[in-house]
Amino acid sequence: MDISTLTTALISLIVIVWLSIRQTTWRPLVAGRAFRTPLIVMLVGAVMTTANGGFPVTAPWIGAVAIELVLGAAVGVVIGLMAHLRPAVGSDARVEARNGAGGLMVWLGLITVRVVLGAAFAAAGIGGLQAPGTILILLGVNRLARSAVMLTRARTLVAPRTDAALLGR
Repeated sequence: MDISTLTTALISLIVIVWLSIRQTTWRPLVAGRAFRTPLIVMLVGAVMTTANGGFPVTAPWIGAVAIELVLGAAVGVVIGLMAHLRPAVGSDARVEARNGAGGLMVWLGLITVRVVLGAAFAAAGIGGLQAPGTILILLGVNRLARSAVMLTRARTLVAPRTDAALLGR
């Protein structure tokens, strides 16, 4: 194992630990921020993929990418449904969100399944799926789906309180 591989593994581990800690702490749920981060991650992934010369686009490659993206989005929906939401202290219109241990385990499971799928696709001769760029795109899609579900849920949490305030109850 060379230093480049060890560095990539260490950076990946640090990012996973950092994101895991962030997911389990209460954070304000703001639409702009909730969508901005996943879109940036996906853009960085796309730039990294094209900067490395891209990959030969074949029918099996498209199928493998489609499987990963659908899996990432589906897991994002599940995590969004599992997320804990609460009204932010001192504000009727703001909500805070976090993933509990269950959501974190599902997210770590996605990463594990992604590594296994990448190895299986490589064994089948489908290359390019182990590249950091494609992994970032998957994680961006996952976070985008999660954010969309959490924001939808937050509207239902805030709406009754806002209606009651408007009606003077």
